[in-house]
Amino acid sequence: MRTGGPGILAKARRFAGRARLKALLTRDVARWKWSRLSFGARNIVLRNRPIPLQISEVSFQLLPKGQIVAELWSGLRFEHSELEFILSVLQPGMTFLDLGGNVGLFAVAAAKKIGGRSVYTLEPCSSTYEILQQNLFLNQVMEVHALRTAIGDSIGEATLQINASGSDGLNTIGEPAHPYCQIVGTEKVPLTTLEAFLADQGIDRVDVMKVDLEGAELLAFRGGERLLRRPDAPVILYESHGILTKGFGYHTVEIMWLLQDCGYKLFRGPRQRPPQQDGDRCLHLVDSTYEGMIVAAKPTHPAYRALPVERA
Repeated sequence: MRTGGPGILAKARRFAGRARLKALLTRDVARWKWSRLSFGARNIVLRNRPIPLQISEVSFQLLPKGQIVAELWSGLRFEHSELEFILSVLQPGMTFLDLGGNVGLFAVAAAKKIGGRSVYTLEPCSSTYEILQQNLFLNQVMEVHALRTAIGDSIGEATLQINASGSDGLNTIGEPAHPYCQIVGTEKVPLTTLEAFLADQGIDRVDVMKVDLEGAELLAFRGGERLLRRPDAPVILYESHGILTKGFGYHTVEIMWLLQDCGYKLFRGPRQRPPQQDGDRCLHLVDSTYEGMIVAAKPTHPAYRALPVERA
C-alpha cells in the first residue's frame, strides 16, 4: 500500500514556500527598519542636506524626505535601472508622463534631460506633492507640469489611504493590501482619467510614460485606452505586483491582456541591481511572468528599434 504520494509532496512544497516567504519578509522588515534608523541618523548629522544623485549623465538632488528617497539612499530600492531605462529612451522633443510622481525622482531627472516643459507628473497625496514641488524648486525645474490628482477609470473624487512616514510610498486609492502598510488616515483627492487629463492639458502626443500607482495601474490604462490604441502610443514602464492589485480586486495578468489587445509587446524590465554591478540590460519578452517592473512598447513607436529588447 502506497503512503504519502503527490498529496504529501504538494503540502511539503507549499509549507516550504510559505516558510521561505516568511523568512524573506522577516529579513526585509529588519533591513527596512535598519534603513529608517540609519537614514534618520544621516539626516541629523548632515542637517537634512539634499542627496546628490547621478543616473547615466544626468545629475540632480533630492531632499531627504519620504520612503522612496530613504530606500534609494540605503540601497533597498534599486530605482537606478528603471530610471536609467527611462532616460535612455527619452530624447529632446519628446513628452514624458509620470503617473504616480511621488517626490519627483523620475520627473526631476527627466526634466534635467529634456526640459521641464515636456514633463508632466501626477501625485495625489498633499504632503508628498509638497515635497515634489520642493524638489522641482531645488533642481530649478519648476516648469515641470505637476498636478495633485489621482488617476483611474473615472472622474470625480477618490479616498487616498495615507500611510505613516516611512511607508508613504504605499499610499493607495484601493484597499491597503501590502504587508508593510501602516495606514494612519485618509484624504479626499481629485480623480481623473488619462484621456480627460490629456484633453485638459492640450497634450496631443505622449512618447514615454512611467506608471506606478500602487495597484491602480489597470484602472489608469482603462481610462486611457484611446491613447494606448494609437500606433504612436507611448513606451510604458509600469509596476505590476499582485500584492498591490489585490487591493483593487484584479489580477496582474489583466494588465497584460489589455496592453496586448492594444498592440503592445511586453518585456520584463531592467534587472534591479545596485548601480555598481553590471546587470543584464536586455529586455526579455514576457511569457507567463507579469510581476515586477514591465516595459510595454509597440514596434510602430519611433523609439522601438533602439530599445534593448530580444530580437527574433
